[in-house]
Amino acid sequence: MFNNTIYPVVNLGNNDHSTATVTIPANTTDHFFVLSTTADQSFGGPYNVQLPAATTAGQVIAILSSNPFTGAFTDYHPTGTDQILVGSSVAAANGAGGGSPPFDPEGTFFEDGANWAQFISDGNHHWYLLSEDQ
Repeated sequence: MFNNTIYPVVNLGNNDHSTATVTIPANTTDHFFVLSTTADQSFGGPYNVQLPAATTAGQVIAILSSNPFTGAFTDYHPTGTDQILVGSSVAAANGAGGGSPPFDPEGTFFEDGANWAQFISDGNHHWYLLSEDQ
């Protein structure tokens, strides 16, 4: 609950030992999602999350790992022509690679080793990383 509003936490329904990509539904009004993760260090990961289209300004998506001691990374994939930005730098974009500044993203996904990540959309096909935590 925040400011007298209840926000549900939605389970992404993945298996905690699976590298299969789970998708956050398009046009979702939910903000908080749980990604089933494991503390089993034998699972090398990564977990994969497909973000919805970044077409609603101010939309916030937070992905929380179910186990804070997981050793696996989570790869966040933008949809279509969307980009994931960290600060003013493009961290991920489909068809990325081989570009020249300022469009020189790392690749087609943003990889994060934290236990949660939070993104906000500008409504113009950009997801900005708001915060992440170890």
